[in-house]
Amino acid sequence: QYLNLSLTVAYSTPFKGLEHLPSMYINMENSLLQKIRYGHSSIISPQMMDDLNSDIFFFPKQLSERLSSAVLNGKTEQALETYQKISQQLFSYDYNEIMSSSIRLIYDLYFQISDKYPVLKEDCMTLLKDCLVDLKNVEIASDISRLMDTLLKSLCSKIEFLHNNPFSQNTDIVTQRICQIVDREFSNPSLCLSSISEEIGLSPNYIGQIFKSAMQKSVAQYITDLRMEMLAHYLNETKLPLNKILEKIGMEKNNYFYTRFKKYFKVSLGEYRMNTHMRSEE
Repeated sequence: QYLNLSLTVAYSTPFKGLEHLPSMYINMENSLLQKIRYGHSSIISPQMMDDLNSDIFFFPKQLSERLSSAVLNGKTEQALETYQKISQQLFSYDYNEIMSSSIRLIYDLYFQISDKYPVLKEDCMTLLKDCLVDLKNVEIASDISRLMDTLLKSLCSKIEFLHNNPFSQNTDIVTQRICQIVDREFSNPSLCLSSISEEIGLSPNYIGQIFKSAMQKSVAQYITDLRMEMLAHYLNETKLPLNKILEKIGMEKNNYFYTRFKKYFKVSLGEYRMNTHMRSEE
């Protein structure tokens, strides 16, 4: 009443001697795992094991596509109903196949959502990790069903919210994250849109569009502008040689640098230094 304990029992085929003991032990372990199908307080016989489907479970194509479509469109009720139909077939298989198939399904949904909605990748990864941790502790089929229902509801809820609020606060969050990375890593010569996208976990095209929409400039231009501002600071406030300054701001001394310098400051580097020197003498 207070501890909610139950006892599941499995019994073996007749004992045939000590040489039979190892295989009996393995069979009994596998039998007890079938509590996942028969539930708590069940009595599992060797004959019940014969009823299990020991083949590899293949998700019914039509149901699998319907489930993916429902989740990707944020249709919670349709997703739950479709999963219930899939689980009715899945739970006729043995423990190992039920678990491996459930994990495949979770990962498949994660990759599909991440591909279509890159902004949800991190949130979905958190949900996926939590679900996989809980999956290790399930005992019966209803535990898996309850776990999957929670996951599907959470995924559909996030996608539905994204549909209703396509630019919501995600734009601000992504833009702020990009600015933080650039401010921290501008001295790294390899800093670029692709490296930033890898750190954030979103596609380069997606974050590029988000950033440009919010800042009215590309990520590459933002990196260049910051480096040029830091370059001006070092030229005006220090006596460091150009090579050292360029090393500090993540740029290289080449023809492209001089072109970018003149485009940004409207004068050549020599003219800029001359003007700076004249101002300092004044």
